[in-house]
Amino acid sequence: MRNASVVQTTKTIFFLGVGLLMILTSTSLAQENEELGRMWTFENPPLAYLEREYGFKPDQKWLDSLRLGSLRLVGEDFRSNIGSASFVSSNGLMLTSNRCVLDAVALTLDKAGYTREDDPPSILHAGFVAASQKQEIRLRWRGHSDPWLKAVQLIKTSNVTGKVNQGVLPTDNEIQARQKRESNKEAILGAARKAEPELVPQIVSLYQGAVVQLYQYKMYDDVRLVVLPHLQTAHFGGDQDNLTYPRYCLDFAFLRAYEDGKPANTTLHHFSWTSGGTEKGDPVFVSGNPGTTSRLFTKAQLELERDLRIPMDIERFTNACRISREHMTHHWQTMLTSLLRMESNLKAARGKLQGLEDATLMAQRAATEKAFENRVMANEELAKRYGGLWDQMARVARERRLLEARSRFHSAGRLGMVDMAITIVRSCDPAETEERRRQAREEVEGWGDSGAGIPNGQSRAVIADHVARARTWLPEDDPYFTKVLGGRSGEAFLEAVIGPGNAGHLGGPKIRTLVHYPEQRIALIESGWKAIKESEDPAIVAARELVLLIRQNEELDDVLDAREEALGAELGRALLAGYGTEVAPDGTGTPRFTDGVVRGYSSNGTIVPHRTTFYGLYARNAEFDDEYPFNLPEIWLDRKDTIDMTKTINFASTNDISVGSSGSVVVNKDLEVVGVVVHGNIESLHNDFVFKDDVPRAVSVHVDGIMEALVKIYDARRIVKELIGATKHKVTPIPFRIDRLSSDQSRVIQEGNAADASLNYIKTRPVLFQIVETGNNASERRGPGRIDQSVDVLIYGLGESKDGVLVDYGWLENVETGERIWEMTSANTVYAGGNPRNRKLATRNTLRPGVYRLHYVSNETHSYPAWKGQGPEREKLYGITMFNMTALPGIEKRLKDAGVPPMATSLEHPIGRSPS
Repeated sequence: MRNASVVQTTKTIFFLGVGLLMILTSTSLAQENEELGRMWTFENPPLAYLEREYGFKPDQKWLDSLRLGSLRLVGEDFRSNIGSASFVSSNGLMLTSNRCVLDAVALTLDKAGYTREDDPPSILHAGFVAASQKQEIRLRWRGHSDPWLKAVQLIKTSNVTGKVNQGVLPTDNEIQARQKRESNKEAILGAARKAEPELVPQIVSLYQGAVVQLYQYKMYDDVRLVVLPHLQTAHFGGDQDNLTYPRYCLDFAFLRAYEDGKPANTTLHHFSWTSGGTEKGDPVFVSGNPGTTSRLFTKAQLELERDLRIPMDIERFTNACRISREHMTHHWQTMLTSLLRMESNLKAARGKLQGLEDATLMAQRAATEKAFENRVMANEELAKRYGGLWDQMARVARERRLLEARSRFHSAGRLGMVDMAITIVRSCDPAETEERRRQAREEVEGWGDSGAGIPNGQSRAVIADHVARARTWLPEDDPYFTKVLGGRSGEAFLEAVIGPGNAGHLGGPKIRTLVHYPEQRIALIESGWKAIKESEDPAIVAARELVLLIRQNEELDDVLDAREEALGAELGRALLAGYGTEVAPDGTGTPRFTDGVVRGYSSNGTIVPHRTTFYGLYARNAEFDDEYPFNLPEIWLDRKDTIDMTKTINFASTNDISVGSSGSVVVNKDLEVVGVVVHGNIESLHNDFVFKDDVPRAVSVHVDGIMEALVKIYDARRIVKELIGATKHKVTPIPFRIDRLSSDQSRVIQEGNAADASLNYIKTRPVLFQIVETGNNASERRGPGRIDQSVDVLIYGLGESKDGVLVDYGWLENVETGERIWEMTSANTVYAGGNPRNRKLATRNTLRPGVYRLHYVSNETHSYPAWKGQGPEREKLYGITMFNMTALPGIEKRLKDAGVPPMATSLEHPIGRSPS
């Protein structure tokens, strides 16, 4: 089955010098091969590309901060890539997405014995806010020896390509070379554990194995739930809106990492919180753990995905969703989260298939592959080494087509008793390797005196479905039907092995197979291979036939895996030789960062906005008459009038993400949190194979939407205070909703911030907008915010003039008309104390109902706190503060006594300007 040219390829696989790698490297790539995406590794950041694209070249401190603030959620080992998260305070507070923690919450609740009839309702639906650290709940995950959710932080990376390939000889075939590499990997991991036992090592293959890295992580093994929003608002729109955009979901959650029973000290590596998030056109960076992508797959490999693998997945997910809906049991919470995950997987699979069936997309992919091949063939040395790779990979794909259905359906099909029987057979079968028999015996010993699980209605339906789907993909005379099932239907086979539907249950008949009973099972094993070979037990009979089929499939699969790995690594080397290191590797479920821009897109003849707001959330709820899945929890309806409808919920950006990116932090160039990734839009699903950013988008929850929910719905003041303490800038979490301001919802000017004589008497008035402590080269905005009824305001501004012109100043804008209704100018400001440059303005007026936004800009000098000379008398108010003065007793006299100009009598004249 091996090909001589393949063997020749493997003979020289790992002896490529630096000179060969750079023969065709393009120094002006600038995403020339953009179909391979932008999932950058931290050890090889594309600094030149970032500088060309954004005028921003991050230094090592920036890259280290981004890496150390980012986390990966895992289970007992790295095979459970649960999602991404990030530190957002100095006390181990972590931001992630709701969907990343749902399974962990459900498992924790099920372990605690919660049922569907619990009163009050489960936190899975009702949401959860820990009132204190004592109430934060440690979360479980699936695991035998260590059943807890964990978070890991990438500390070190090392290139171990040479060590992995050490000892691989030109004469080795693919299987031999693969075995040597696997042995080398185990040695590398063992040495890493011994040298640095406090770190958890992982081998990561990049560019399909052309480059191999050793990643070493710090593990936080005590992760606790802090905030969980209502399931219905986190997944608003349900499966219908999932993987779509525009979207209106508050899909976020907060966790906390603990060490030695105390919140982890993350002072040195956490992201600061901000308000206002990001605007259209702003560059943003996503840091997380994108899942596996297949962009370096050849056309033949993609056609295999299109024709067999994805259609099989769609059929399995479709039937699994139907069965789950029909069988809700006592463990409804884990079943519900499992159903949500399967629905998402189904929709994702359909989207991927749609992309692979798109003739235009596939033609583009074929053209890209041909350009890659032509680039290789244009160089004599590279052509000699890599020229036959595509034809060889096509041959592997053809053999994969013959194996795919057999590998999937020659199995126990979720029938645990047959699965146990397979292990029993393999523990004694002389045709198995000694290593395989040893592993099987250890597994059998691990069962102890426990019996096999008794299938319930759902599991029986899943097993029957496995058989039914097998008939779609396997020929009628396949041994699975003739020998394993013995010509029986799935239902008849279940009855032969287990018994009728009530078998094993109270009042029902006994389970038929002896595999279920520990004593009989042990007696059979002790009798040895002869007894197993002659057994007529229905599960053992089926298992004997299955082991033969499984062994044949595994042997062929091992050969094809080794060949595909070798060819894939060669393709990776060809890629590096042809395009250089500014080409990003495929996603591997390990830490990456991606660049992008906040941007909407055109779709179906209209324009899709870059952001969505609470206006849209409540409108969608109303348009569907508050019916599932567009219903809202009662508290969201009761507190609707307190919500600032202009605040952003979700936003779209061109960042390169995939499954596994959920929960990833979105930051700006200053490493401030602007959002958390939910997933991509439906158009982005084909990005797993061919990356494009014309319509595909990453969809994220905006920080303002999160803050609105924390303050207005969940009363999470403890968490809000912690987040605000983690920011470098002034943050105003209370929304601009004038008619609903209350004492506990208003930003109150603190004693030290209201020091100007003209403001002392209003130091307890609520702030509508505030931009203060403004630094060099600032350009800040607050709002937009809606005023629903007329309100008296006082606006106080501090700025700087230079040569008679204000260079640090601000203005208030009516968003609906675009008019500046208040602004600071040299003519209307007065001396503010300190350096003669310092200017101030305090004016009053009544604002009519409308939507407003406050702006402030500054130049590069004499800004807070970098004064040239002396700062103004009230330097902490440097910027603009806008107060609500409605219904303040004695206001006119107090203002007059303080020297504040009287309120204008007409709104026709902008505040702060004299009538012309």
